[in-house]
Amino acid sequence: MPRRASAATLALIVAATVVAMSGCGDDRRVVAVTREAADRQAAQNVELARVARAAASGANDLVAADAASRRDAVTLQTLIQAERAELNAARDDLDQERQRVAADRTSAASRTHVVQGLGVLFVAVLALALAWLVLARGVQGDDLAWDVVIDHLVANQADVPRLETAPRRPTPDPQSLSPTEPPA
Repeated sequence: MPRRASAATLALIVAATVVAMSGCGDDRRVVAVTREAADRQAAQNVELARVARAAASGANDLVAADAASRRDAVTLQTLIQAERAELNAARDDLDQERQRVAADRTSAASRTHVVQGLGVLFVAVLALALAWLVLARGVQGDDLAWDVVIDHLVANQADVPRLETAPRRPTPDPQSLSPTEPPA
């Protein structure tokens, strides 16, 4: 194998020498074509670098816009959470106010019942006091009880017309009356 490789190497060297000798006259033309190819390659490299810079700049702008968008989203989310917290606090305040109003209504109703009960109790005590007053002075007839009631009503209500009362007749002492004798 090493012999074959040296023969192939030798054939290549001979072919390169033949090509080099045959092309010595066109050396200027080859140099010009090579220069044009190198210039085109350089222009393509410059354009490729410009496109790469533009792509990098666009990528940087995109990353910056994405970061700004995320910051704005976080800010909006924070504002929404703050507004939600305010609404929850307002709802809680409203619920507490509703409960306070309900408690006030309940206590007002209780107070109304208590006042009504006290009013009924007061009227009952007045009636008992009036009855006791009449009984304590001694019953001297139905006219005395009616006179006390009428005097009391007239004293409390000045606009009620006063009825003329008949002169009082003397009432006999109940102890002096005998069971057979009718009262006069």
